[in-house]
Amino acid sequence: MKSKIGKEVYKYDKIYQRKGQLTKKGLGTTSWENASDEFKSKWKKYGHSNEGKSYTNEIIAMKPSSILDIGCGWNEMVKNLKTKGIQNSVGLDCSCPGADVIASAHNLPFEDNSFDLIISFDCMEHIPAEEVESCFSEFSRVSDRIFIKICLTKNTTLIDGETLHTCVKPKSWWLTIVEKYFDVTKTKMFRPGTIWESVVIYGNSK
Repeated sequence: MKSKIGKEVYKYDKIYQRKGQLTKKGLGTTSWENASDEFKSKWKKYGHSNEGKSYTNEIIAMKPSSILDIGCGWNEMVKNLKTKGIQNSVGLDCSCPGADVIASAHNLPFEDNSFDLIISFDCMEHIPAEEVESCFSEFSRVSDRIFIKICLTKNTTLIDGETLHTCVKPKSWWLTIVEKYFDVTKTKMFRPGTIWESVVIYGNSK
């Protein structure tokens, strides 16, 4: 069975196990033991953001027969999709205990062509640059299509002083890699020029 082998999985293990010193914008840096109630509330929300929820109707319109959500956190997107009738939906995360499957995105524990559609929202920028191409190779191996949103900017949440957005690259960098494994059918920008600037990429496996 494949396992957690990602270079930076240790960061997320610390966050979910509430170890180390977490930094949150406007609240400073502290350990779980010394955190205020407000800080603990913010810490506990990690992995609950469900950035894909606003794309639910668009995903449903694609009529996927099965979905794999990469970087699912507490699996809220998959639960949402199941209520909309897409029962064959699976959430994968490198560390979060709420995921259906805990594994690294560049080493997926699935057979070839296991899924119709891979979705991923604000996850890929957390993966080290040297692992990114292996991720898209794996995505192409196990799925027919992708619908992926990638943040292009730095974030302010740190664990033990280390950034979580470890792969901050321009849209062109991402597309150069994606296009090796997928025919990109469409891209669109999300909140360009802001701290949330992201690119959404749609593609069909080659």
